[in-house]
Amino acid sequence: MFAWSTDASGGVRAVEPAVPPRTALRTERPDPAQLVWMEELREFLREPTMRLDNAAAVQALYIDYCSRWHGTPETDRWNPNTSINAIGVVVGDLMRARRPELEWRVVADCRPTTLLLTDPAGNPVASPLSDVATRWMAKEMLWMDAYLHQHAPVATAEMTWIPSKLAQRPELRKHAARF
Repeated sequence: MFAWSTDASGGVRAVEPAVPPRTALRTERPDPAQLVWMEELREFLREPTMRLDNAAAVQALYIDYCSRWHGTPETDRWNPNTSINAIGVVVGDLMRARRPELEWRVVADCRPTTLLLTDPAGNPVASPLSDVATRWMAKEMLWMDAYLHQHAPVATAEMTWIPSKLAQRPELRKHAARF
């Protein structure tokens, strides 16, 4: 798309590309209702043996849920939104544990609610809920470790070998959440 530029005398000067104005993403802190929603999503995943602060455990849970969902006939599948959002919040929490300066933010005037993590300057770093959804729908299983290292690198590697080893053995994939 191009726009004609004119000079002060009204004459046509040249063709210039029409560039839409760039606007900065407006974000705000989550309101109390959104904070409660995030906590309810965490609670959805909590159980006595589930460690939400362990990347390997969260990855194993994701593999279990995602493989079960994709392995279920379409007519019998559950709505995955709660599972996807809950895992997304926990992945964001894992990132914040690695990089405490990251902050949960909500994209202003956006429906449905879009959560993302920003750096101290307010620049978006990642959108874990959206990223989990994209990978879930693409049937990606072993992406979480690389994702965490990309967006929240740490000096020492976490123990994420369990899901990786299980994923190499198809007969054990459906049982990944047990480990």
